[in-house]
Amino acid sequence: MFEAKSEFVRDSNNQCIETSTITIDGKSFTSGGSFIAKNIQTNKYEGIVYGYQKEGKVGTWDGSVKVEAYFGQVFDSNWINNRRQYVWFTWRNMKFVGINYAYDWQDTFSVRQIK
Repeated sequence: MFEAKSEFVRDSNNQCIETSTITIDGKSFTSGGSFIAKNIQTNKYEGIVYGYQKEGKVGTWDGSVKVEAYFGQVFDSNWINNRRQYVWFTWRNMKFVGINYAYDWQDTFSVRQIK
């Protein structure tokens, strides 16, 4: 038997950290999942989100939270012959830009808040 669930921890500063648990045959594994939190050095939000390109959205790894997003074209990188892609989205009235550094083998985007 397989079961997956996500929970969010939110605080008064708008920070959001996903806690994800997968249970397989009675054994549970928990990971940090996606998150958006404030960087105290830059005073801006940043984090990791998952891309759902066919839906035009980004969100949590299990898809329980998704927001509309615009995905840029995939482009070649000069570093280790990998391909990359940008994404732009708004979450809680804050604008973000993100990049997928390994388009061919992952769906995660490293994101940061922009003006």
